[in-house]
Amino acid sequence: MTRGFPGFTASDGMNGEGLALGLASVRNIGYEFPSEPALVSTAVYRLVLEQSANVEEAIEMLHQLPITFVNSSPDEVISHILLADRSGASAVVEFLPEGIVVSQTDTPYQVMTNSYWAGPADQPSCQRYQTAVEELEHADGTVDGNRMMEIMSSIQASTQWTVVYDLEELSLELALPGGSFPHRYRFSLADFIAQMNEVK
Repeated sequence: MTRGFPGFTASDGMNGEGLALGLASVRNIGYEFPSEPALVSTAVYRLVLEQSANVEEAIEMLHQLPITFVNSSPDEVISHILLADRSGASAVVEFLPEGIVVSQTDTPYQVMTNSYWAGPADQPSCQRYQTAVEELEHADGTVDGNRMMEIMSSIQASTQWTVVYDLEELSLELALPGGSFPHRYRFSLADFIAQMNEVK
């Protein structure tokens, strides 16, 4: 997902190794923007998807790059990201006064909304977060794509799009907001990769 930015900078995505990245906006609570030249966050997210095979490699890369945001005012909105890979690993990566902070869980799921995991850790007070966690706990953390889309539909708020990734099959279902996500589109990265290999 690029939101039409020049250069196809990534807002969400999945790569051929089964690594997925999604972002959500949060209020900047003191992340210090690098004084030296830095890469805009969405360009970094694309690099992560192009050059990392799993969550561990993605986190290592994020720690190595100087990252800034389009809105550089201390009170402006920035983003945090959720990483997941086909091994089941996941992490929330956030940009805080102390730098990049990584949060992981020992549950078979990890939920991220527009609330912080670290720093002020305000996700417990987020109703959208609590609803998603309750639904996933009720299902022991295992839901299919259709059920996940239902959960996402129930917590949408000013949602531009919703994506459910299948990191084993390298496919995704994209939903555009409106009611119970009536407009859905399925894409298969695995099929695309197979077609490209045939061209070679």
